[in-house]
Amino acid sequence: MVHDMIFANEGLGKLFSDRGELKEAKNYYEKALEGALKFKRGDRITLLKKYLMDISNMISKKAKAELTIWGGRGSIPTPGKDTNKYGGNTPCLSIEYNGDFIVLDAGSGIRLFGKHLLETGRATGNKIHLFITHTHWDHIQGLPFFASALIQGNTIRIYGPKIFRGGLSAILSSQMEHAYFPIRMDNLGADIEFQELDIGEYPHLVRGVKVSTHFCNHPVINCDYRFQICKKRICYLPDIELPLKKYVSFVTKRKTKGSKAIGAMLAKDILDDPKDFIKESDLLVMDATYTREEYESRITWGHSVYEDVFDLAGEAGVK
Repeated sequence: MVHDMIFANEGLGKLFSDRGELKEAKNYYEKALEGALKFKRGDRITLLKKYLMDISNMISKKAKAELTIWGGRGSIPTPGKDTNKYGGNTPCLSIEYNGDFIVLDAGSGIRLFGKHLLETGRATGNKIHLFITHTHWDHIQGLPFFASALIQGNTIRIYGPKIFRGGLSAILSSQMEHAYFPIRMDNLGADIEFQELDIGEYPHLVRGVKVSTHFCNHPVINCDYRFQICKKRICYLPDIELPLKKYVSFVTKRKTKGSKAIGAMLAKDILDDPKDFIKESDLLVMDATYTREEYESRITWGHSVYEDVFDLAGEAGVK
């Protein structure tokens, strides 16, 4: 019985650390343990694991995820009266769940997110998971101005795609070199670590969240993300040029050396249709930059026509 109680305490601690419902979970577990003790040890451990999973599902049904868009513009921040309705900051979204924060991209909007944490009494003690889609400037330019990164007691894990030249850490740190910014990345107060991701599924990056990745068509290596939270799917594809017939035809007909081979490879590998990745998503945040007329002079710039995105979302059953 002593061993079973140790198992119980360790299991509950791993599943429900820092959750308000921990007391409720322990009460449930104590009642379950009384029944489990009637069985042999091997069967008892199996039952205890099942009870832990029941508790996890019970808490998940009560849990809530709150998403906020702090910036949704591309290329450059555009403050002013013309952008007041939807905001003028470059990309940054946050999802608050289980007391932790998932942050999507570090455009100028991340400054507002950091300001929000300060104003709501959460200057320190935060665990922040920052997912970078790619390293074009509008997706990283706000990081030097992110207040939470300056403050000791915060933990920030920065994820992004594997990059051929230099790596994620080096690229993000380079915009904070002396010629550009007065504070080095190494001088920030928060505990900051980097992790580069491949295409795949990551069930243990964020507590209680399953993270999936997908590389998409853009002029630089670009990682899209899908988060499964509370049995809901949230997909984030901010910069993508859909691999439609006009694009593939344009690329394969270029008269540069090896263009046909490169085009064929793109069509086969990088240009996988994202339909399966976003299938039946509960929430989709996706690039919809151009009108069809604008796109004619911007093919290969890495962005999509909004009508095509609506069509894709409908075909994929996005809710």
